[in-house]
Amino acid sequence: EIGDEPFQIKKKFPDAFVAVDVKRERAIQNLLSQKDSPQVFVLDDAYQYRFVSAGLSILLIDYNQLIYEDFLLPMGRLREPASERYRADILIVTKCPQNMRPIEMRIIDKNLNFAPTQRLYFSCFNYGNVYNLFDAKKCYSAELLRKCETQILIVTGVASPEPLYHYISEKVGTYETIQFSDHHSFTKENWVRIAKKYATMKGKKKLILVTEKDAARIYSDVNVPKALKNDIYTIPLHVNFLCNGEETFKKQIIN
Repeated sequence: EIGDEPFQIKKKFPDAFVAVDVKRERAIQNLLSQKDSPQVFVLDDAYQYRFVSAGLSILLIDYNQLIYEDFLLPMGRLREPASERYRADILIVTKCPQNMRPIEMRIIDKNLNFAPTQRLYFSCFNYGNVYNLFDAKKCYSAELLRKCETQILIVTGVASPEPLYHYISEKVGTYETIQFSDHHSFTKENWVRIAKKYATMKGKKKLILVTEKDAARIYSDVNVPKALKNDIYTIPLHVNFLCNGEETFKKQIIN
């Protein structure tokens, strides 16, 4: 009913209020009317949402599709001109390589040409140990999976699975994939396809790996075959700031 991303957030941060409403301002008013109303509201994907005047705006820029090299819809993926980046208080270039070179940062810094009042950060993805979606006690490190020569079938329904592919290739070894579109709802036919492909994979140890975002949908999916539940694993995603930027970012948010 609420969607995969809000469910994932609530599962990770059970003490947080999580509200879903097509009218953000209505959700805010409803939460403010609660006895223990929040002091801070975090709106996801709201940079173009003009009905709420944000006290702090953070703009995420994908390293793999930098906005100054992109175009407006439908030719590109931008919803508004790249010049609107000047409305942001903070710009974060996301999904950067962990070993990103300083010269590359300086090039992006120059091309973004941000104002003195804005702050630029660079971040990258890092992954934790894989664990069984239905039994979190079953947990493996990437090193152990490599040592066991584990055969992995990566099943994704997200917009950009490439960082996960790169991580598994680098840390574990070879893998196979089944890729669906973003926010995909898995059907019985999808699971039949997944099961058939998984059955063809050889090796003493093998598993199906899904993203945490997909896991939020799959966890309560009645179509998941019981025979596969022991083999479906997910991998937690962490965000790391490059150049020791995390503490500066936290201070800026708190201030």
